[in-house]
Amino acid sequence: MWPVAIADGAGCSAELIELFKPTDQLPCIHADIRLIRGYARLHIGAPMTGRIRNFEQGIQLCWWILLAVVIAVVVFIRIHLLAIPLERDEGEYAYAGQLMLQGIPPYRLAYNMKFPGVYAAYALIMWIFGQTSIGIHLGLLIVNIANIVIVFLIARRLIGLIAGIAAAASYAILSASPSVLGLAAHASIS
Repeated sequence: MWPVAIADGAGCSAELIELFKPTDQLPCIHADIRLIRGYARLHIGAPMTGRIRNFEQGIQLCWWILLAVVIAVVVFIRIHLLAIPLERDEGEYAYAGQLMLQGIPPYRLAYNMKFPGVYAAYALIMWIFGQTSIGIHLGLLIVNIANIVIVFLIARRLIGLIAGIAAAASYAILSASPSVLGLAAHASIS
């Protein structure tokens, strides 16, 4: 426990400050003198490192809350748009995926310039969630959340926590943007 000095209020402030100046034994101490009921009282608080650590944790918590809000908004948007019709490319991939689910190999009845992995991914999504536009867009939602997590993990490892959160939030917003056809499950956008 830190000592508290009490003296009368008549000009002893300078001596008290000199007496309790931070030294090598007391680094980073927050001290101030307050006049309480006619007495000058020196208050010595907790080391500043504790306050800085709490401030940094508060900032990190704000970043985590921002990321959670952004992901929640993206999920909300995608859930409300699950039933939109398939876009031209989505229909093409879905048809090839349906053919694969029926046992027909890629490129036998339908041809596209994409590799067969796209058709296989669509076939897997339709096998899990059903052969409807809702099922395909639900698969897109799951893949999009997985990609947001991957972007976060890569950026956190390469740069740091706040950069990871900022990168994940930016990707989440941009991946749902109509300007990049983010509402459709294209081969190049997840």
